Amino acid sequence: MKPEDAIALYLDHQRQRHLSVHSVAYAGFLLQHLGEYCQIHDIADLRDATLETLLDYYRWIRQKKRPDGKTIATLYVNNHIRVARALFRLLADRQYVMSDISKDFPPLHDPKTLPRGILTPDQVMQLLRQPLTTTPLGFRDRAMLELLYSTAIRGGEICKITLYDFDPRDRMLRVNGKGGKDRVVPVGKVAAGYLAEYIKTVRPILAEETQNDWLFLSASGHRLSPNDLQRLVRSYREKAHLPVNITTHSMRHTCATEMLKGGASIRHVQELLGHADIQTTQVYTHVVPSDLKKAHARTAPSERRKSAGKVEFTASGGVVCWNDKRNAEFWPKLRARHGRKC
Repeated sequence: MKPEDAIALYLDHQRQRHLSVHSVAYAGFLLQHLGEYCQIHDIADLRDATLETLLDYYRWIRQKKRPDGKTIATLYVNNHIRVARALFRLLADRQYVMSDISKDFPPLHDPKTLPRGILTPDQVMQLLRQPLTTTPLGFRDRAMLELLYSTAIRGGEICKITLYDFDPRDRMLRVNGKGGKDRVVPVGKVAAGYLAEYIKTVRPILAEETQNDWLFLSASGHRLSPNDLQRLVRSYREKAHLPVNITTHSMRHTCATEMLKGGASIRHVQELLGHADIQTTQVYTHVVPSDLKKAHARTAPSERRKSAGKVEFTASGGVVCWNDKRNAEFWPKLRARHGRKC
């Protein structure tokens, strides 16, 4: 089987598993190097490949340099081998090759690194105070940051939440995670207050002329994208004068870290984060949702804050509309382009 045909088969298999577009694209990027290696070494048919071929590919990848001349990271090298092994495993399962040549490949060891960008409680509060909650978009941003800090969900996951995923009575949120897997996580009382007020008062302003079920909307009333969220977090991070390594994912790391500090079981944190990989969580245990909710209420950092009381959206300066002048500069242009009226 030609290397390019095998790569196309593998990527199609990944799409059928409903992996994200980014995961499939990254696998395709890594496999490009395998195709390049096969071309350089005159391997026209992967049925001719052996374990020694895979070991030589590993050495070939390791000797590559970064654009700045430095040695490439061990994790980057290992990712190349992992996707190549998965490719040969698939070919063996589909009987395109006689056997899986990768099964005897030596174990790969990733360097142990700690999560980056973990915020202190004071830094979290600095970040949360940045959105101007007297404007529709500022209130929306505060609700999103509160939800990220309370639930430790990913940025991509928060952008896929719909109106029907949040249960305000039980303060539970359904999240569609990696690989299309759903999980249910508790929402802290502070985040739930902001979320309920956003849904009741602010979202109708943003959805003035659009009809969709997405929870968090842009200025034009459409679904907020992960890139939009990253841009917002970066903007608030700069306003709060926080380190440059603070990202959307920092809220996830921070919530998990603070829960463990507060005495939460690693199993509860695993359930909250939605980790299924044994190497990531070491032990995967399904926890009864009620037990997870109790652990979250007792240990989540947002729950240990003083109660914020009733959360209300109070606009200042008269009529409230989606293109409030205190929001971004490009909104008046967007309003003119769409002919929107407040």
